[in-house]
Amino acid sequence: MLPRRKARALSFLILMLSRLSVSRKPYPVPTNAILREARQLHSVSDRLDSLAEQHPLVSAALTTISGNVRQTATLLEVLVLTRMGPPAGPADA
Repeated sequence: MLPRRKARALSFLILMLSRLSVSRKPYPVPTNAILREARQLHSVSDRLDSLAEQHPLVSAALTTISGNVRQTATLLEVLVLTRMGPPAGPADA
């Protein structure tokens, strides 16, 4: 679970994103491509966690970086869903 401060910041960000005007036409951006990048970031985060377990000398730093990467991936997903809506077709693998 996220610490309270980070959870509040994430909730605030989601709230602000949801309040942005969706009536403006954003530049066309492929939703599935952004979601694919978010999945890749989640994979990077998992690999960093694995490395942290294997290398105790840099474990804390790798865990911190892994958490930041995971949060970035989550923010990308939130951005897509709040600004662009769910993908229209099946997501690319």
